[in-house]
Amino acid sequence: MARWPVSGAALEIGARAYADTEWEKETRRALSHAACELDTALKSVGLSWIAGTDLFRLVEMEDAHSVFYRLANAGVYVRRFDWSKTHLRIGLPATSQAQERLLNALTP
Repeated sequence: MARWPVSGAALEIGARAYADTEWEKETRRALSHAACELDTALKSVGLSWIAGTDLFRLVEMEDAHSVFYRLANAGVYVRRFDWSKTHLRIGLPATSQAQERLLNALTP
């Protein structure tokens, strides 16, 4: 098993974060809300997700690799897969402006 060193400060911050159950609940609520907003946005351009979590959505489309490059040129990074020419993983946009950029790039 590989091991990576972690600083004492990072361990302290992580321990405090895990102990803060209110922060955890609020973060989970915010992520769930953002995922629903992404679902609505994707649906508005004719896409629906086939898998995902509250952090990302996996979408299926024709020629996903071309769409990947179009998104990259618009400053939107998504993940493509060598094993599939029809799937992209889209992470939650950090801001409403980022979501708008995603939608603009997805609209042909």
